[in-house]
Amino acid sequence: MGDMPRPDCLILSVMDGAVVETGAMVARGAGVAPGKRLASGQLWAGVPARPARELRSHERAEIGDLAHHYRELVAHYRAAAGIPVPPL
Repeated sequence: MGDMPRPDCLILSVMDGAVVETGAMVARGAGVAPGKRLASGQLWAGVPARPARELRSHERAEIGDLAHHYRELVAHYRAAAGIPVPPL
């Protein structure tokens, strides 16, 4: 598995050795190839993921809240399925 995501990253599929820097965002359906480094402040999209554009100021401001929301959803669905929930 790739590097553990930082608390303020929003990601989807990250392969071995990939690094998602704090403040980076991966688009829905994107796949981050092994060994890739996603720079802070960028939106990455596609398969394999490539830099699509710089994040807008409001997106940068909201990324921490979005990431927290998704972690809560993961915990909810894992608990409902009887899968151990790692601490948030």
